[in-house]
Amino acid sequence: MSAFDEDLTGIVALTLRLGGQAEELTDLALRAMETGDPALAEDAAARRARLTGFARSATASAAFVLALRQPMAADLRLVLAALRMIPAL
Repeated sequence: MSAFDEDLTGIVALTLRLGGQAEELTDLALRAMETGDPALAEDAAARRARLTGFARSATASAAFVLALRQPMAADLRLVLAALRMIPAL
């Protein structure tokens, strides 16, 4: 596998991982709201801070690939899709 393919695979993996973490955070936050448990709310806030840092890292990785690898066609669409999804997650 070429370095470029590894970079693209890494972007997909980071985006999927970020999505999974966002889903877990949403579930935790909803449970905290439903139960009124302040410990769950604090845990959700801490996870959100970590998720934000992880999202910045994932965005930087996608921007790195975009800037240095100059992808075309489907590869470019993949990188641009990741750059659009990451902030939304």
